[in-house]
Amino acid sequence: MMRYGKNMLFAAMLLFLCGTALAQTAKTGANTAPNPEEEKIKTVIKEFAAAYSNIHNSKNREAVMKHVSREVSSTLIDYDIRDRVRVMQSNYDGFNSYLERVIKDSMTTNYVISSFLRTVVKENFGVAVCIADYNTTKDGAIWSKGTETVTFSLHKTDGTWKIINYAVVDIEDLKQRGACVCELFKSNIDATVGHYVVKTTVPSGKSYTTTMTNFEFAKNPSNRLITVDNVTFKWLPNGEVWLLKDGKTEAGATKVGKAHPEDEFDVIMTLIKSHLFAGNCATTVIKGAKQ
Repeated sequence: MMRYGKNMLFAAMLLFLCGTALAQTAKTGANTAPNPEEEKIKTVIKEFAAAYSNIHNSKNREAVMKHVSREVSSTLIDYDIRDRVRVMQSNYDGFNSYLERVIKDSMTTNYVISSFLRTVVKENFGVAVCIADYNTTKDGAIWSKGTETVTFSLHKTDGTWKIINYAVVDIEDLKQRGACVCELFKSNIDATVGHYVVKTTVPSGKSYTTTMTNFEFAKNPSNRLITVDNVTFKWLPNGEVWLLKDGKTEAGATKVGKAHPEDEFDVIMTLIKSHLFAGNCATTVIKGAKQ
């Protein structure tokens, strides 16, 4: 849920505690009488998760924040499909600000507690280890999905359970859309043609894929044509980029997007994001210097 700061020692302790909780489950067995307070903290956690999942529609931060203490803290260990591990931390104000950004964002998140692995209550303190499944969508298309193992710690004050800490291990299973990273290499074939090779790294589900694409710019101010892997586009003086019908006919051409009217790098980025990898690239980033 939250993505701030680093603390590897806390992360190691979290993994140890999760393992201890699961080991204790095996030892205690299924004959222990249920504690009604355990059901109460499960309800608090499920209501917290449901309010978070619905916040983009409800715009109601209080529905989420009412379940957390003013002293709440959190740690997230994030493992993504690029085999990267990040450890981030936050607090009450950080989480509140994060929810505000979620409300303003056009992305929606479906977040569901799918199971509880372990729940323990000792007087006014409770701990629950659970599994949460999530997916993020925009305009009906899934951008990413994954599974979180979450340890919630709660404290009861004046008869009300509040979350005082949650520690998340987030394992991303799939990423369909996101930032595409591009490396551009330029060479001039002759005075009339400019040539680029672009290496693009694209999110594609379970992993990232890398593609090499050739762009050729005809150096004719009155008829600026761009050829990309045998497909021809026309770059108009106002910056609009059009896909020519059958690779050569302006009649029936399709508008792809609009770029800076004099910037070849910008028109390449427009073609990558709006045509070549429209289903994968939400944004494009140029890596390093343009060669």
